[in-house]
Amino acid sequence: MKTAKEYPATHSMSTAWFCADEDGNVAIFDFNANGPIPNGAPIDDSIESIICDEFSEAKEDMPCPVLCLSDEQALEFYNNCHHKIELSTIEYIGESVIKIDISREKDFFDITSKCSDCDYVCLSRKLGLYYVSYLDGFAKSLLDILQEVFLLPFFISDQIDTQNDTVKFDYKFEKLPFYIFAQPYWTDYPIKRLCEPNFPFKLSQLPGKVQERMLRLPMKFSEHPCLQIADYVPVHLDFKEFEEQIETEVYPNENI
Repeated sequence: MKTAKEYPATHSMSTAWFCADEDGNVAIFDFNANGPIPNGAPIDDSIESIICDEFSEAKEDMPCPVLCLSDEQALEFYNNCHHKIELSTIEYIGESVIKIDISREKDFFDITSKCSDCDYVCLSRKLGLYYVSYLDGFAKSLLDILQEVFLLPFFISDQIDTQNDTVKFDYKFEKLPFYIFAQPYWTDYPIKRLCEPNFPFKLSQLPGKVQERMLRLPMKFSEHPCLQIADYVPVHLDFKEFEEQIETEVYPNENI
């Protein structure tokens, strides 16, 4: 698509947003430092923030937010992690998927509740799977409760192949239960699909308040290894409007 319009860029900010396709599959778009943002798209500052803050919800019987995954999705999340950490070497746990001894669940909750800097999300209570973004101080107290720990950093970067004039992505996470798309910094290149899950996360699995403001595209993510978002939804915002949208959705209590 050729156009003379200037589309808003994320202007050196880490920016991610999400939407659903016509089959109700959920995708996360990561624009890292550049790229057009659709009008009305729910915006956050990273894939991690979207999964932990937007897609997870509080449950009365749980001390941490819950990401409502099916057993198949939770296992896909877990089985595709890599870089297993030796438990004996643990000083702290950061950006990891952990598997606990489910018979020691109460002990796990008791220990983590005393750790003020522990930020974690339940992926599957039945399987004892949790995503931990940071845990320090009490990590060693959990050693006899933890069965396995795998690193799962959420990071995407891109680079141009000067010989083939293509963009290659380096992404540090393994397959998630979401479609993941990334926009190269060089916006002449289309958005590329990096993740195609076997068991896609559905719109119906999201908290109700998120479903209500979900942007929906008239297409199927599975049919588009590359795409240009402006082909499907209006993306033109002047920079003042874009700043206001970022301020209210990403930093609701701060001034940019």
